[in-house]
Amino acid sequence: MSFLENHGMLLAYYGDDFTGSTDVMEALSVNGVGTVLFLEQPDEAALGRAAIMAARLDQKQRAIEYAQSAVTNGVDGYTGLYNAACAYSVMGDRDGAIALLERAVKNASGNLAWIEGDSDLDNLRGDPRFQAIIERMRASSG
Repeated sequence: MSFLENHGMLLAYYGDDFTGSTDVMEALSVNGVGTVLFLEQPDEAALGRAAIMAARLDQKQRAIEYAQSAVTNGVDGYTGLYNAACAYSVMGDRDGAIALLERAVKNASGNLAWIEGDSDLDNLRGDPRFQAIIERMRASSG
């Protein structure tokens, strides 16, 4: 019997020992796990990951609430915006995702390699606005 069959919930601890990963969250969501427990006050990164997980679980309203909290509680002007952009992309809201991604990379340089490889942004790859963001990032880094 697996952990999920015994407990049926996701325990996400955001601290020094373990950082919840959206890949793990996705794998758990396949098994119907839809509960997130923060053991400490969530920061913008944790809220952003929770938004992505809720989006993957097709819990749109919860994803939007977490994404808005990630942006509102953001300290560095990048992490919350970036993760919120990922959540909006997963939900299929290209306009919202592009707007948030634009703000994220405007506030900070971002990680071009991460953005180019992040599967959460796959819904945006064919959008000319996404390509323009990538090209601006390439030009500014070179």
